[in-house]
Amino acid sequence: MALLVPQRFEDLLVRMYAEHARSGAIFDLEAREMWRGPTPGHDLSVMNHGARAASGLGPAAGPQSQLAQNILLSWLGGSRVLELKTVQILDRLEIGRPCIDAQNVGFNIEWSQELTLEESLREYVVGWTLVHAAAELLGMPVEARPTLFDVSVGYSLDGIRSDPVKRWLTRLRHARPLLDAARDALPKGLRDRIGALDVAGEIYDCVTLSTFHGCPADEIEKISEHLFLEHGVHVIVKMNPTLLGFGDVEQILRGKLGYDELTLQERSFDEDLRFDQAVAMMSRLEGVAARVGKRLGAKFTNTLVVKNHKSFFPADQKQMYLSGQPLHVLAIQAAARFAEATGGRYPQSFSAGIDRHNFPDAIAAGLVPVTTCTDLLRAGGYARLPKYLKELEARMDAVGAKDVDAFIVATASARGEANEAPHAAALSNLLAYAKAVLEDPRYAAPKNRKIPRRVGTKLALFDCVSCDKCVQVCPNDANFWIESPVARFPSPDLVVRAGRVTETPGAPYGVSRPRQFANYADFCNDCGNCDVFCPEEGGPYVVKPRFFGGRATFESDPHDGFFVDRTDDGRLVMVGRIDGVFHELSVDPVTRRARFSDGVVHCEVDTATHAVLSSACASDAIERDGPSQAAPGRGPHQHEGHVLRLWRYHAMRLLLDGVLAGVNPVTARLLPRG
Repeated sequence: MALLVPQRFEDLLVRMYAEHARSGAIFDLEAREMWRGPTPGHDLSVMNHGARAASGLGPAAGPQSQLAQNILLSWLGGSRVLELKTVQILDRLEIGRPCIDAQNVGFNIEWSQELTLEESLREYVVGWTLVHAAAELLGMPVEARPTLFDVSVGYSLDGIRSDPVKRWLTRLRHARPLLDAARDALPKGLRDRIGALDVAGEIYDCVTLSTFHGCPADEIEKISEHLFLEHGVHVIVKMNPTLLGFGDVEQILRGKLGYDELTLQERSFDEDLRFDQAVAMMSRLEGVAARVGKRLGAKFTNTLVVKNHKSFFPADQKQMYLSGQPLHVLAIQAAARFAEATGGRYPQSFSAGIDRHNFPDAIAAGLVPVTTCTDLLRAGGYARLPKYLKELEARMDAVGAKDVDAFIVATASARGEANEAPHAAALSNLLAYAKAVLEDPRYAAPKNRKIPRRVGTKLALFDCVSCDKCVQVCPNDANFWIESPVARFPSPDLVVRAGRVTETPGAPYGVSRPRQFANYADFCNDCGNCDVFCPEEGGPYVVKPRFFGGRATFESDPHDGFFVDRTDDGRLVMVGRIDGVFHELSVDPVTRRARFSDGVVHCEVDTATHAVLSSACASDAIERDGPSQAAPGRGPHQHEGHVLRLWRYHAMRLLLDGVLAGVNPVTARLLPRG
């Protein structure tokens, strides 16, 4: 299983500042795709458990809120209440790959953090600091800055009460020592640049408890009590769509919406919290919350367990988790029924199939925050977020509202409801929307069967249709593009004959497109979502050049890939595996000479003309990855017929030149630290 490798704080900062200075972009998100605050005359801010956020939008606890750069990208899109990816005591899970398929509806098989607790702690601290640094860098207006982090934890009482999780929650909440340590570890230039930032030391005061499927009712209540009494935080209990009952979910999902291909697992309904249990439990917890002066809320909903009928996921994966459009309908029904049964007295947050079109409806229903995940896994990625807020402004304008409370009341009034209080109007809007969404064809199966188009060609190391979708749909910012000259070069083969290296003709090598795509392996968890949307076969995360952030991770990974470094004397060194064979390219920018080797044959190349200046066969070649490599101590005669193919030199040179010409995850560690 691919493991995520977080990047150093200083490298993320360097990349952010350098990329913004060069093009206005940050982490591949272009300046025009960032949310710069509400349009004058609009107030999109919301109150969330006594604290104000500049918008009610955020990423759900998922892939858009796990790594520090994900958190910043979500924030740049306009998210101001960010639900961090769920953490639990089991922090080294074995998750099948690929694990995300958002081609039309939304399915996944991953459900918890993929980092260790310590790594997650660091990423959330760094993400919190990056948000503040970006706000200053962009000159974000004051009204667009208020941001809240919401911690998500699961899934058992023993795990949440364990010392590691208790310490984790305490350290993140009272994070001043961690924030100061992260700042103090920076090089002086960066430390001075962020030293004056006003970064609050308390990162969160609200916890969303992910009950997930099968968490017993009494355990949910005990966990909530523990969070109130032990940690003194607001608690949001995240409900499951099974709250509706097997019969109703079956009727809505398959009967009403027509998703006949989906098979429910009745067992998961039997094991989950029931509706009557949830209402009674929340009533009891309400008293606990009042005693500690905190708020209790509910979130709708987790994903829905269904039988795995797709060949995309590993064959041994018997179940998968449904999200997207059909889950939206189910979650809204659950939220409406719960609000009606409890008189709407509990704050409700929401996450299920949210997109730009229904985001204003959720806001009008008084749901705060409204979080999204599946929609951001589609073409456009994080750049889709500002459109949510633009759509909200348009809907506000349509009813003559300038702030969220006025929008809630005006939406109810437009239906003839004379509700002067936002709370009553919100409940009315939620109940009306729950009825309407059942009849909306955009959520039914016929509207959601289209799959991304394939063009019938296969990906290769270089050149593709250059659609950019692999960059957009990657939640981790793992895929990126580089510039490359459109050219062809002579590519002879160097062949060992009788202990000497001779040059024989080879096919010319080159690229036909000025934009090439690559993958930063440290950020890639092999989720497969880029393969879902790529028009060509093979998967960008599999076929395209994979760059590693360290020599150790490069050497420990069995796949083809590359690592770039700079030596103390200024030479650029790139090591790589191509077709399983180890190669090394060293470039001296002063002499304009390159050394290229596969461990058996070494050659020196003029980087201007690409002519081979010299070549030799190593008598003491070291055994490396691949069957063509030599063992220590063997002479040149042992390598008779060995071939060093110089198209691989051109491939590595083009990649090296391309990544070094831009600002990307690879160059972040090589850029000046000022």
